[in-house]
Amino acid sequence: MHVKILGTDKEFEDLLKSSKVLIVDFFALWCAPCRAAKPLFEKYAVSYHPIVFASVDIEILKSTARKYNVTSIPTFIVFKDGNPVETIKGVQQQQLEAALRKHHVADTGATDTSVKGYVNINENIENKQVECLNLQSDLDPRDIFATKGYIESDVDEQLMIYIPFNQAAKVHSLVFKSEIESKAPRTFKIFTNRTNCPAFEDVESFMPSQEFEEITYENGVATVALRFVKFQSVTSLVIFVESNIGDEETTRIDKLNIIGEVLGTTKVENIKKLEDAH
Repeated sequence: MHVKILGTDKEFEDLLKSSKVLIVDFFALWCAPCRAAKPLFEKYAVSYHPIVFASVDIEILKSTARKYNVTSIPTFIVFKDGNPVETIKGVQQQQLEAALRKHHVADTGATDTSVKGYVNINENIENKQVECLNLQSDLDPRDIFATKGYIESDVDEQLMIYIPFNQAAKVHSLVFKSEIESKAPRTFKIFTNRTNCPAFEDVESFMPSQEFEEITYENGVATVALRFVKFQSVTSLVIFVESNIGDEETTRIDKLNIIGEVLGTTKVENIKKLEDAH
């Protein structure tokens, strides 16, 4: 469950202590606006990982509601390092999204796309199915989505990265980070909705959704905007890196953030079932 339902004041205090960034929805069962806000809050909880989302019923956790001066509902309070830093009263969608984007960028180090509604969707990657061809044997392809770690090619500069999602998504942009800029990707192609990782010898016969001849880095970070019309319902990405910035023998990526929007609760497995039925 993406939204934690808190039943006691102690549960709240424990979660507050263990969460770097926590947003809490203070609600009551009899409150109609609270019920209307619930699906929106649950949607945000899917997209804005690693922010922690929780709900507090003010009729049950009365002392917690009093402590944080909750006088109207719904009230959303953002906590950072255990302290309240922002309060939004009522269903103020624009304010809520702005607060989430701000604290999400600060918490993950992701680059803010400045496009309303689009966030880091790395949480929606099927990590167990991520693959990378020509990867050094002691490295894990999933490390580019983790806090620490990196990937680096083995025998030459090419990498083939397969990234499946657990829910269909609109993909707006990619953010590459590389500690060694000369080894960062320069020329690459992107393919969408492949069901597995293609071999290097096969990929030349595929039509890419988009290709890039040169991308620009600033302090080791490059934000690559995609041709959005081509990435409206993406179930997987394949990134075929052909060369790097400094023509080095190997290519290295320290972090990859995928910026976009998850399409509701449309599971990839359900899309595949529909496709198989036709």
